[in-house]
Amino acid sequence: MDPMLGGEGGVNVGGGKDELLSPLISDLDSSQQYSSLSSILPTKTKKKRIDSLDAFRGLALTLMIFVNYGGGGYYFFNHSTWNGLTVADLLFPWFVWIMGVTVGATFKAPEGDNRTSKWITVFYRCVKLFGLGLLLNSAGGLDGDLSNLRIPGVLQYFSIAYLYINVIVLVLDSPVGTKSSWGRNTIFYMILGGLSFITYCVLTYGSGEFKGENGETCPGGYLGAGGLYGNEAHPSCTGGYHRYVDLVVLGENHFYNSPTCTDIYNCVSYDPEGIVGSLSGSFLAFLGLLTGKIVKNNKKTMNDKKKGMIYMFFLGMIMLLLSGMLCDFNQNPTDHYVPVNKNMWSPSFILLCGGGANVIFTVLFYFIDYCEDNGEKEGEVIWAGWPLREVGKNSIVLYMGHELLDGVMPFAFYFTERSKELHWGVTLSNVIGVSVWVIIALKMDKKKFYVSV
Repeated sequence: MDPMLGGEGGVNVGGGKDELLSPLISDLDSSQQYSSLSSILPTKTKKKRIDSLDAFRGLALTLMIFVNYGGGGYYFFNHSTWNGLTVADLLFPWFVWIMGVTVGATFKAPEGDNRTSKWITVFYRCVKLFGLGLLLNSAGGLDGDLSNLRIPGVLQYFSIAYLYINVIVLVLDSPVGTKSSWGRNTIFYMILGGLSFITYCVLTYGSGEFKGENGETCPGGYLGAGGLYGNEAHPSCTGGYHRYVDLVVLGENHFYNSPTCTDIYNCVSYDPEGIVGSLSGSFLAFLGLLTGKIVKNNKKTMNDKKKGMIYMFFLGMIMLLLSGMLCDFNQNPTDHYVPVNKNMWSPSFILLCGGGANVIFTVLFYFIDYCEDNGEKEGEVIWAGWPLREVGKNSIVLYMGHELLDGVMPFAFYFTERSKELHWGVTLSNVIGVSVWVIIALKMDKKKFYVSV
């Protein structure tokens, strides 16, 4: 998913490796200099990308493609039935977090008329992201029938979260050349950044009773999967107020009808990318924004970078600790605790994703950006991020491509009919499919051909 959201959309051919593509899935990317085919100039101002962020995005995307192609049949590459956590549950939220980091690390507040232009650019990019999400949702064979088009989705979440964090920086950040607003407006950052989280909590845990399927009365603050969950206590209340909001605003025909809880709990339709969950997802992007600010404010010297890594690591550990405390370090905690739940984007889940992302990004930043800069002086580089960095630079192409070409050679095939039923056959097919996309990303990077939204 691209959101590196920091540049202009378009196709970029040529230019140096340091040019950053606009954010989408990448923001999906880490740079702000983008150009269309009609505006390529002989010389360009190059900006250094955050290579470790590209590599992190590439890691998440590579795993996401593997998961979506079948995950080799491994259980931990399947999404959790309801409460709990698997590798598959982390990948999409990591992209949302990465988008926030990109904005925080690359955003420069415009002045005067440029500020108006920036607002227009942000809204336009949000519309494009949302539209691409609807396009992917329609790829299942609607035959032009919009009455059953799923409206929520992955790219739609990016669109909402991107708008949210850009509103924050556009409102609060001072233009280049003026005193930084980061320290002065910290309290306002916390207020605006936490607004989506507070709204999420009020709707999720503070709602009153409401009507579920067949007129069943659902208790306020219900967090279960419905169906057979909890000895069939509330069979039609799947997801509590989350589903109720989607039902009222969108209608059942316009959200997901095959949730992960169906096979185990025989639950009713529920969308894991629903309206209420987008509020929590936006808060995760805000947590990424804070990390991006740390990167931006600690980049001048090697000591600054070292200090920034310490900040990021401890911020991540604090979030992980808070997540554990919220869920009582238990997959299915008792009442008054908040289970880790990707389907509902629960606070404990958001903090776990954000905290884990901070720790992983710190490690990648050390090996790729910090050691690379130091290695240029010492004559050695530990790892430059290959091939994950190259995958992360063209994330929107790989994300859209793997979704649209799922099941098409050479991205999915089996040597024999029997191999479809064997673990090695499924794993081999999935690995080959991912490898082909990695090769495509490497070829595109070699030709300096980048696409962004």
